[in-house]
Amino acid sequence: MVPGVLGKEELGELLIAVKEAGASHVMLDRLRLKPGMWARMEPPLKKHAPDVLEACRSALFRNDGAFEALKTYAATICDELRLPYEFNY
Repeated sequence: MVPGVLGKEELGELLIAVKEAGASHVMLDRLRLKPGMWARMEPPLKKHAPDVLEACRSALFRNDGAFEALKTYAATICDELRLPYEFNY
């Protein structure tokens, strides 16, 4: 889950589609990169998707509460769908 790239509406639609496809449960995780990967990803994002670049940068390096809000929303949607879930962190 990357706040700013994946918003509440997109996350809700994705979870509904997963449930409708027959998933018995979901595992949710945040964007986590191996050491050195950001240096490799940043130049192409800057060139081809500058709007996504800032969202990824924020999700990786700032603790502004956006991820926790998205996590809470994901749990709410899964509960409403009666879709068992777990977070991988």
